[in-house]
Amino acid sequence: MEQPVLLHHKSKYFWSRPSFNNYNPLPSGASNLGPLNPVLIKKITGKEEDFTQANKIKEDLNIPPEMVTASASGLDPHISPTAAFLQISRIAEARGMDKAEQDKLIDLVTDLTENRQFSFLGEPRINVFLLNLKIDSLNEQLR
Repeated sequence: MEQPVLLHHKSKYFWSRPSFNNYNPLPSGASNLGPLNPVLIKKITGKEEDFTQANKIKEDLNIPPEMVTASASGLDPHISPTAAFLQISRIAEARGMDKAEQDKLIDLVTDLTENRQFSFLGEPRINVFLLNLKIDSLNEQLR
């Protein structure tokens, strides 16, 4: 089976939300496709398949919505802790991490999880950009 082509994704990094505008901040915005639009459904289904295959996830597991849908601005840097934990095995394998190093990666995700603002606004989240910077420095420390 042919591997999916993911231009903005690398195996050794956490993936952020998909972007409608290829992560370009100038034309920030959403696709404006309605929830029943066949083009949107096809894009979401493809992204779900890519994420499931790349992270070796069982098909009966629900993929967090932020991993298959773009944000309204197309620039949201956050994902849920669940989305991050689903990617740990792929990242550890791509970086050649052993079990102890993988446990440090789990701790890093836990430590960088931001709680709800004022204890009730939003959901727990992780800034993917900061997380990827930290795993690069963690990887250097472990070597």
